[in-house]
Amino acid sequence: DYSVKSDDIKNLLKVFNRGGSFSGGYFNSYSGGHMMSTETPKNTGFFVGKVVSYDPKAKKCRVKFVEKITPGDGVEIITKKLPHTGTNLNKGAEPGKELVFEVDGNVSPGDLVYRTFDKQLADSLKKSYTTDIRKLEINASVKAKIGSPLCLSLSHKGIEVREEAGLVTEALNNPISETQLIGRLSKTGGTPFTFNFIESEVDSGIYINISEINALKRKTIELFEKKFVNSFCREYLGSTPVFSGRVPYNPVNAKKINVSVPSKRGFDASLDTKADNIYLSIYTANEDLEYFCNQALQHNKNLFIDLPLITRDMTFLKSFIGKASGFDNIKGYVIKNYGQLEILKGSGLELILGSSFNVMNSLSYSFLKGYASIVALSTELNLDEINKMQCPGAEITVYGKLMLMALCQCPIGNFAGKKGDGKYCSERGTKNSYSLRDRKELIFDIRPDCHECFAGIFNADKILMTDKLSGLLKAKPEYIKLDFFEETGAEIKSIIAAYSSFVDDDVFKFTLSGNNITHAHFYRGVL
Repeated sequence: DYSVKSDDIKNLLKVFNRGGSFSGGYFNSYSGGHMMSTETPKNTGFFVGKVVSYDPKAKKCRVKFVEKITPGDGVEIITKKLPHTGTNLNKGAEPGKELVFEVDGNVSPGDLVYRTFDKQLADSLKKSYTTDIRKLEINASVKAKIGSPLCLSLSHKGIEVREEAGLVTEALNNPISETQLIGRLSKTGGTPFTFNFIESEVDSGIYINISEINALKRKTIELFEKKFVNSFCREYLGSTPVFSGRVPYNPVNAKKINVSVPSKRGFDASLDTKADNIYLSIYTANEDLEYFCNQALQHNKNLFIDLPLITRDMTFLKSFIGKASGFDNIKGYVIKNYGQLEILKGSGLELILGSSFNVMNSLSYSFLKGYASIVALSTELNLDEINKMQCPGAEITVYGKLMLMALCQCPIGNFAGKKGDGKYCSERGTKNSYSLRDRKELIFDIRPDCHECFAGIFNADKILMTDKLSGLLKAKPEYIKLDFFEETGAEIKSIIAAYSSFVDDDVFKFTLSGNNITHAHFYRGVL
């Protein structure tokens, strides 16, 4: 059985680690704080010694090392008070020996010393990747007959090239032997190939100009390399691939408003507005499906069930689909991943593909549009890119907070919920609000999905486009999406009303403003 060598593990820890050890990742655990390092976001280094004494006036620190130290190594001293301190060493030391060096900080005897940069290891690693030592052996054949051109052939797994150059003549003196000719051709230098000569036909007493030998070798290698690289290129299909399960697309000319609401409060507030389609969280819908279906019907709204971003366990989803099949008022589903698409593509209901499909170009849009009535464009596209794509029936998000990342390592569970090895924590289903605060005092909402056990981290700023009418008109969206979460019922109604005036008259009759507002990628793009 294979086992990783202790020296290899040690070198990995020296390169980078956040706690001095490794975990089994997700192989043996769903998630949890035991898999994370909460001490520091940077490299903690490798333990190499302890502080023996420190002179704060002279800033001289004496350390006894337990590992060999090389000049150029970087060390960090874990002090009792933050911030920790460190320095680069210009002297070396053997294990068991002491070294005095200058460093400034709240250093005390007994403080642990970690090496955060290993000069010797870094140099050896750099040497390994700056010089490419990998070579591909290919078969070669040479033919050198007096009165004929010199010929070199190369072949490897069905790839063959053959080139000729110069003229082989009879030598007047200093003839080149077969061994010498093969030796010169075998010097492939910095190319990624080595030659294995399987055949040679070389007359005795021949002369060939050395420059012609080298020119033939270079040209043949260049041709072979080009042919070899091209063998890995995929064939261009020339058109959008067609797969089973596609549905016809009927374009809609009028602009429509889609609203996403996670709660009953948001759903009820959206009913008496000009919203056309309501995306309701599957978890909220599951609480009282009959109520939501009846209310949508009474208010002439299209009800779509909004599915979670991640579905690791399809049991609940399949159960809900079975339950929902008894209601005729469900228009369809807003799906977030390909697994959900596979399950629902033959359901006969309308499908809306969310922005998580990250549609960035017209080819991917055209392909996915065959599976859905509406396809949301990537939230990373700017208005110029959207306009150039010319995607009829596309949806763009023009209000709300965008998800920045989805975490299986839910901060709520790992810290407030005291999560262990199991799937769920003590805060499962909590009504408390949690957020992250960064060094600039910006607040990022944490929105947990306690069924699938993951958390979404959302932007501190909301998208708000009511003050950018000209740009929004240029993109000509067929569907605009408003993404609500913590808004009150009154706020939801006023925001929908603002965008409704744009839908009806191509003009915003009033604008919304406030702090923490962004225009997202609409005027920047990804780069």
